[in-house]
Amino acid sequence: MRVLVTGPKPSEAEQARLSELDLAGNFSWPGPLDDARAALAACQFGFVLSCSEAALSASQEMMALGLPVLCANVCGLPEYIAPGIDGWVVPENDPEAIAAVLLDILERPAQLMVMAAAARTKSLKEFNLDTAAGKMEALYQATLA
Repeated sequence: MRVLVTGPKPSEAEQARLSELDLAGNFSWPGPLDDARAALAACQFGFVLSCSEAALSASQEMMALGLPVLCANVCGLPEYIAPGIDGWVVPENDPEAIAAVLLDILERPAQLMVMAAAARTKSLKEFNLDTAAGKMEALYQATLA
């Protein structure tokens, strides 16, 4: 399994720990990306494990690209994921739970194709402009009423 991590490069201590575990060759850090689509096209699933302003849109963007998403139970992220169908939800800061998901993926790689299709279908159905505009209009109507 190869892991692509966008954002800041790892510290020297993190790099040393990966080397100690003989995992350094499994990780790539392209750094911060203005447009992650090309990098994500090389992936089979995505991670959103922290709470940030971009976390919600990142999960939606990954699903739009047909990537199931592994997310932490933070920031409303689980509201977008149907665990076991189009992604996975793990407790915040729980490496054992993340490891369990990764082991499951390695043991059942065919599930990724099914989950990828479900993620893309959900994205087309729920995260499109018409749906977003309809929800916003309903909110305005309710506020005005």
